[in-house]
Parts: sequence; C-alpha cells; structure tokens
Amino acid sequence: HGCKKLNIFHSHLFIDGDCGISDTCAFDVPHFPYIDDEDVEEEEKERRWRDGSDRTLFSSLFEEDFCGPSPYRYVVVSGTPLKILEHLLSDLRLDDQRGAMENRESEMLLDDFLLTYLVFMSTHDLCQALLGQYPYSIARCRGQEEGKDALFRKRKVLRLVSHWSRLYKDFLKEEEHVRSFMKTLYSYVLEDVYEFPSLEKDLKEFHKLLRLAKFLLTTVCVIFLFPCLYLQPPLTDCAELSRRPVRLLGINTWDVAAALTHLDWSLFKSIHEQELVYYTLSRAPGSSHTAALSVLLQRCNEVQQWVMSEVLMCVSLNKRVQLLKKFIKIAAHCKAQRNLNSAFAIIMGLNTAAVSRLNQTWEKCPGKFKKLFSELELITDPSLNHKAYREAFKRMKPPKIPFMPLLLKDITFIHEGNKTFHDNLVNFEKLHMIADTVRMIRHCQSNEVIGVDSAEVRASVHYLHIIDNQQTLFELSHKLEPRA
Repeated sequence: HGCKKLNIFHSHLFIDGDCGISDTCAFDVPHFPYIDDEDVEEEEKERRWRDGSDRTLFSSLFEEDFCGPSPYRYVVVSGTPLKILEHLLSDLRLDDQRGAMENRESEMLLDDFLLTYLVFMSTHDLCQALLGQYPYSIARCRGQEEGKDALFRKRKVLRLVSHWSRLYKDFLKEEEHVRSFMKTLYSYVLEDVYEFPSLEKDLKEFHKLLRLAKFLLTTVCVIFLFPCLYLQPPLTDCAELSRRPVRLLGINTWDVAAALTHLDWSLFKSIHEQELVYYTLSRAPGSSHTAALSVLLQRCNEVQQWVMSEVLMCVSLNKRVQLLKKFIKIAAHCKAQRNLNSAFAIIMGLNTAAVSRLNQTWEKCPGKFKKLFSELELITDPSLNHKAYREAFKRMKPPKIPFMPLLLKDITFIHEGNKTFHDNLVNFEKLHMIADTVRMIRHCQSNEVIGVDSAEVRASVHYLHIIDNQQTLFELSHKLEPRA
C-alpha cells in the first residue's frame, strides 16, 4: 500500500512515485473492482504483472490519503480479452445483489463489452471463452465454499449469456457456432441442476431464451423498401419535360415531410446497434447483419437525388421557383419532426452544383425562403466537427432520426484513430468510446413512433423519380439556364 514507482491515472489526477499531483486527463470509464486472492502478497502481485500472468491494467482511485492505506477502486483501461471477461463475470451482480451504484457501473461496462467485442475477437472466440468460464466439472468443486463459488460463477455465465442474447436479439440467428454453443451450455446446466437445485430457476429462464431463439431462427425479417423509378437518359428534350406533371406542387409540405419521416422511422427503427459496428468493421458484407442500415443510407442518397431530379426536370421557371420553396419548407418540417436524416438530404440536394448554379431560379425565390434556407444550411456546416448539427440534435427529445452518415463517420474515426491493442492488451477506452456512440441509436429509438403520414401522400415519397447520372443532371441544368 506504499507509494510505488508506477504511473497511476485517474480522470482528474496524475500520481507518480513521489506522490506529486498534477492535472492530467485520462479515462472516463466505469469503476471496476479488482478481484484477487486475499493471501497473495504484494511481491507476488508485482511478479504476476511482470510475467504477464495477470494482464489487466487498472487505474486506481484513492479516497483521502494518497500514500497511505486506502480501499482501492479500479477503472478498466486495458487487458487481454479473457482477463476482461473474467473480471466482467466477477463484477456481475445477480438479482439478489442488485441495487448498488457500482452494479449500474458494472452493467455499463458489460454493455460496452458486448456492444464492441467484435472489434477484438470473433463471436466463436467469445463462445469458447464463455464455455471456459463455466465451471462444468463438479469434481473440481471441493468443499461447500468452493461449490458455492462454482454455483455463483455458473449463474453469472448464464446471466451474461442472457444479457448478450437480449441485446443482440435476432442478430445471432445466422451464427451456427452460437446455436451450437447455446445447446452445449444448456446441456451443462441440465446436468448441473441435479447437483445444484438452485439452478432450476436459471435453467427455466435459459430454456425460455432458447425457445425464443428457436423462434427467431424461423422468423424472416423483411425490410420493405419502395422502389424508386430511375429515369434514364436522354432526358434533355425540353418539349417532353414540359409535359411532365409536377405532382409535388399540389401536395401539402407538412404532409410530405410527415410521409418522409414515417418511412425513415420505419427503416431507422429496424436498425440494430450492432449494425453500426459490423458496418464499420466491414464484417460479413452484403449479409443481413447490415441490411436495415444499408437501406436507410440508400434512402438518404435517393432523397438527395430526388430533390435534384425534380428541380432540374421542371422546365417552367415559375414552377421551378415554387419547387424550391416547397423543398425548403419540407426540409424545415422534417427538422421540426426531428428527422435530420431527410432534412440533411434535402438541403444537400438543393446545395449541389447542378441546382445551386440556377441563378435566375434562386433570384426569383422570395427573401424569406432564402433566409430560411440559410438557417437550415447551418446544421450542415461541417466546421468545428459539425458543432451546429450536434448542438441542435442534442436539444431534440427522442424519438428522433440522426443523420446516419455522420454517425458512421464518428465511429469510423474512433476505430481508425485509436489502436485496438496496446502491448497485446485490448484498449478498453476505445471500446467505451465506440459503445457510447453506438448507444445513440438506443436513445434515439426510445419513446413512441414519430411521423404520422397521409395515405394520399405516401405514393409521392415512396416511389421517387430519380436521375442518378451526374452528367445528365448537369446537362439539364445548363439547358434550363445556359452559362452566360
């Protein structure tokens, strides 16, 4: 308990061998008690750290006397995957142990681990590690106390697996080794219940979990995406375009925004937190692991192309001005309905070079609409790491739909800008940052469904007419307003 020549970090303090204190920013992660044998001497602890047999690095929190004896609290900084899992299980609280503040901290730590374990280990490796943590061999449980410890460890493994399954829902349905792992673990518990009758309740819950998993395996998740009509060139015949009806001009802008939000919400609500991790790591590309996320990203691109196409296919100057006003109001309504995904897409569509160069059209647009558009543009300003967007989105109460490309950019920046391993130890601070960002989905999806659309308007936003050829769009733009 004396002063060691060891750099010890805390979120507000830096302590060195001479017990000097200075301000140094470290890690803001949940406190995590270290579990160790009481009869191990200090020298043995140091030896275990030096030879790598106890490879979990912690920072210490002292209460008052920084150099004297003090109860230790720890923050996980890094460790081997197996050691982190061991400590997660040691810190996990069962139903009869719940209620303490540190239990909420340990649950947050467990959530971090389960949300991000794919960054440093495969699902198969996790299954094998969990089986290794389950004390299956009863012969090892010598004596009443050892048997009690084994029972607690069994229950904690089952609790962790249940939490993992509830968190991932049907996300594990395609993993063959997960199904094999579940069956193996269930057989272990089934045999153990005769030796440990108190496992019966846990066995029933686990059996219910397996039945649910079996149901999920036979359930097909269908994401309905209404197809867009991709218009092909040549589309520069003004006579033909002039006969094309501009359907959007006859529809209420709030209703259009509500229909966009309703469809976006149905897609966004289908996104699972793990999709962001899979997408960032490019695991299982093209599989159902990122299906809902990929569809929403595609939808964002299509809305942007739809805005451009509608404006550039409108030959009449007056109608084109009306369309600008319509889209500006729709973007404002989407923002009011807390749908920043479509609001961003519409604003970016109006800001593309092919549309923004239409000087005659923008000059005829009333000043109040141009002012409104300038205000809306602020949330797309990338300066100061998109500060305007982040502050505006933070003020919005859930449910709300974020601009998904920016959320993915944040996760990618954390993943690529921080090492996953330091000296073969998992950098848990990186995982905590990724998990915090991923949990944004959980926060946004809370509360009731948003966006009540009108059946009459639905077709106008479900079946978008789109030109996805940039050269054709520029040709249309120069046809409408030739370069001076």
